[in-house]
Amino acid sequence: FYNYIIKNNKLAEEYYLKAIENNIHVSMLKLGILYYKEGNTELSKKYLIRAIENGCTLAANELAFIYKKEGNIEFTKKYYSISAEKNDLFSINQLGLIYFEENNFELSVYYFKIAAEKGYECGYWNLGKTFEINNDIETAISYFKLGFKLNCEYCFDEYYLRYIFPTKI
Repeated sequence: FYNYIIKNNKLAEEYYLKAIENNIHVSMLKLGILYYKEGNTELSKKYLIRAIENGCTLAANELAFIYKKEGNIEFTKKYYSISAEKNDLFSINQLGLIYFEENNFELSVYYFKIAAEKGYECGYWNLGKTFEINNDIETAISYFKLGFKLNCEYCFDEYYLRYIFPTKI
């Protein structure tokens, strides 16, 4: 409240620290985010790690994001993997994107499939794009079609507009 509504970071910090003393673990996540926004990355990481140690999956995502911005891909993978092990579909898909950026086709497809099959519709779009880039258009279309049936907006664009009714400009 104090951080987001009133915009008083000092007061928010004070309340988060009191909440942490009372074992309200989500405050570790909130404090880690607050410190990151203030530019104190080291304190941010400290509280995010404490939140992870107390079972907060979202803190692992936040920490992965920080490490990705810093260019530390190994730590990015490490923290997305923590969330992925808890079936966080966003993190599973993010791992697929990281492996895609590394040109690791097998691992990117592996993670995109898990995300898609568990209900993360963008996983189908990512699968389609991965196969499309690798010139397997038939497989790409099949994944765009699956995502389209699940109301994935991006899959609609790829499947319906590009492959079913392409227009000439």
